[in-house]
Amino acid sequence: MPVTRRSDLVIPELLTDAVRGAFVGAEALYGSAVAAVHMGLPGGAKGGDVVTVPYFNTLGDAEDLLEGEALTPEGITSTKETTQVIHTGKSFAITKWAEWASWGDPYQEAGRQLKKVFVRRWDKALIDVASNNVPSAYVLDVSSATDKTLSYENMLLARQKWGDEQEDIALAVMHSDVYFDILKKKDLDGRPLVSTLAAGPDGARMMYWGGALIRFSDKCKKTLITGTTYEYETYLLKEKSLVIWANGDITNYEAIDELADARIIASHHYFAAHRYLRAPGSTKSPVVKVINRISF
Repeated sequence: MPVTRRSDLVIPELLTDAVRGAFVGAEALYGSAVAAVHMGLPGGAKGGDVVTVPYFNTLGDAEDLLEGEALTPEGITSTKETTQVIHTGKSFAITKWAEWASWGDPYQEAGRQLKKVFVRRWDKALIDVASNNVPSAYVLDVSSATDKTLSYENMLLARQKWGDEQEDIALAVMHSDVYFDILKKKDLDGRPLVSTLAAGPDGARMMYWGGALIRFSDKCKKTLITGTTYEYETYLLKEKSLVIWANGDITNYEAIDELADARIIASHHYFAAHRYLRAPGSTKSPVVKVINRISF
């Protein structure tokens, strides 16, 4: 006679609570100051819907007051910028649930792993919006230059696109090929040019190139040009230039896959990724795109 075990039972409502709890404090793009994360996307928003994205700015610094002075109300900035809602999801078989149950609390483990899956999807979406439709004035194309790499000098030329507004550069995201190429660059004494400091918010060692914190991701664009020559895109980003507006209430379903003769859990997530047209408090683009080439 078949026996139903506790490890085989999934209560979708409890799984939703576990994932919602795991999302508390979630950060995008390696915990940098580039992307604000807000979990208030309207519950009725579906994949493909176009939504108006508000500015999710911080409140700024506290005010010191003399006796009798009043606080200055923080202004609310409106926006007419829109973006499209993305519907993403992940399914897993009940056998995976039983495996997690053998480790301890399957809800907690499911919440942790689903959070990682969806945050990685956020990062891909953020890199996509960072790369699309960058104004030509903020694109540095060195693919036909004498030095086609992301050299120290080319990095400074990219920063120069912002003129005197360089104080809040938060991150440079590049392909791993570009990252390892700049790691090989040395000064005349053979010392690496990449600066290395202590571990950052995400636990990774903080590394700087041309004065900008760098992270690498193979989600950055890479195109084969010819033979062993590839073209790459690197994105320099200002603070709070991107936003994830997500629905924290993950939708979970338990279903039967008749074709595979298996019980599965399907988790659905809705979010919007957006790049603001201008950096906060600025009239300039919040992103500079660098196009370079490497031959192997």
